[in-house]
Amino acid sequence: MLTLVSVGFGRTVINKNEAFDIYKDDASDSDTVEYAKLVIRKIEAGQKSQTGNWGVRDVFETKENALAWMNYIVGRIKYEKFKEKADAAGYFYKAARFRGEPQSNPELYKFLGGFYFERAASADYMKTPEDLNLARGNAERAIDAFASARRMILGNRNRNRNEKRRLDRKIADLYRFRFDLSRNARTKSLESNIEKLISRPLPDPAAPLELVFDEP
Repeated sequence: MLTLVSVGFGRTVINKNEAFDIYKDDASDSDTVEYAKLVIRKIEAGQKSQTGNWGVRDVFETKENALAWMNYIVGRIKYEKFKEKADAAGYFYKAARFRGEPQSNPELYKFLGGFYFERAASADYMKTPEDLNLARGNAERAIDAFASARRMILGNRNRNRNEKRRLDRKIADLYRFRFDLSRNARTKSLESNIEKLISRPLPDPAAPLELVFDEP
């Protein structure tokens, strides 16, 4: 069944037409998600790999890596294809908790950051002081996720410097929003606050928001 998930994920993600930003194959999305969720349930119930390799087409090698990939695949399809971003965030969070390849994949944290960024930017959060605090809390979580993605990129010998610069700008803009600073305000306390954030466990998207940053 791991192989069915691998094939389905390859068809939905790898076959993307970048020129038109569309996917060539949507037919297997729902089946891929259901197979991946079934694999997660079976592994968590104690079922082991018959070959010991945890996969045939794509060999995941360990139970934890297989679980990480299954959660990442469900999250990726739900986020990009089904637009069920809150549900997807939960799967990305689970994928990041397992010792596996997705844990060090910057894309996972960029998807999480995008989820929190959209929540922070939502007009629904701007009606009352309580709503503004929710927006600021989501901004902090977006910074946490994007900073984690940046750390993964910096840890890669073949890192993409342009992507790192894009994340730097996004993080700085979110920080200015978090503290209601002017567009060109200096962010000298940003990095120390980021260190404080990423030293903590990755927050569960379903957990209540908590403001962590110190005032600049």
